[in-house]
Amino acid sequence: MSTKPILTVTIKTAESVVFEGNAQSLSSRNETGAFDVLPLHENFICIIQDSFIVTKEGGEKQIFPIKSKGILRVETNKATVFFGVEVIS
Repeated sequence: MSTKPILTVTIKTAESVVFEGNAQSLSSRNETGAFDVLPLHENFICIIQDSFIVTKEGGEKQIFPIKSKGILRVETNKATVFFGVEVIS
């Protein structure tokens, strides 16, 4: 019996945790364009914008609009997203 790898995902705002669960993929946009994160992805961190899409294990998609900017960190099959981050350049 083989099991497919999954991503553990946590999405947070300054006020609360808005999502915790498993996903088969993640999708978003950064300043260079659209991208996806799959299980076993290399460690990764970036500023995200527009929306963040979680594709759950059964294929259902949950879309989280991003009003400001956000930060995505992927490390060892765990993805953590922080919404409402002010980016100072």
